[in-house]
Amino acid sequence: MESDQIFYDNDYVPSWSWMRYNGKIDFLTQSDLQVPRNESLSFDNSERGINIEVRQLEDCYTRERDGEHIIFSKAKRVEVMKGVEVGILHFDMGSTAEVESRNCVVIAMSQDDDKDDPNKEYYILAVQRTSGEEEYERLGVGRVRACYVSKGSTSGKLL
Repeated sequence: MESDQIFYDNDYVPSWSWMRYNGKIDFLTQSDLQVPRNESLSFDNSERGINIEVRQLEDCYTRERDGEHIIFSKAKRVEVMKGVEVGILHFDMGSTAEVESRNCVVIAMSQDDDKDDPNKEYYILAVQRTSGEEEYERLGVGRVRACYVSKGSTSGKLL
């Protein structure tokens, strides 16, 4: 999914916009996905940023394989063995090798978030903090088991 960034002369394009990169756009095609039910993922007052709840990837690490970044379990859990694949990340720019900050935003899930199933899947945006304290930019998209994403979050703005 690696794409080249488009640069505009006098206008800033948010990192979440489809107009930021050249290339093909793949949409989520599963109609049974759930969207978080809170005020996150709404436009801010400027309508240029999106209000987000930033979570952390936990107990896992990523390794590049054939141009994709596979998420592996770090800790040994009852339901999985150490080193088992638990998700995948696709970065917007090919030069991004790791998500050092491990920040992510849940944008969809395979089942209702109220159900405490550690194996349900979260569809996420990988994000990193920019110069502003609560400001983030998109790095890419991914999918990961819910038990590897923190339950707690901090509020921010995706620019």
